[in-house]
Amino acid sequence: MHRPSPGSGGMALRPVANVRNTVQEPFLVAGSPIIDIKSYVPARFPKGPPPPTRRL
Repeated sequence: MHRPSPGSGGMALRPVANVRNTVQEPFLVAGSPIIDIKSYVPARFPKGPPPPTRRL
């Protein structure tokens, strides 16, 4: 039981780091591309903003 626990924890840390990077990038650069995203969201997604996975 000790083996699966550490393995799971180690693997979970990797995805978390990736998610954090992807989340921080748009937020940090949101000042500039926000205009592009705003004009591109209604054109391609008139019903709402694109899903987070589509952004990547």
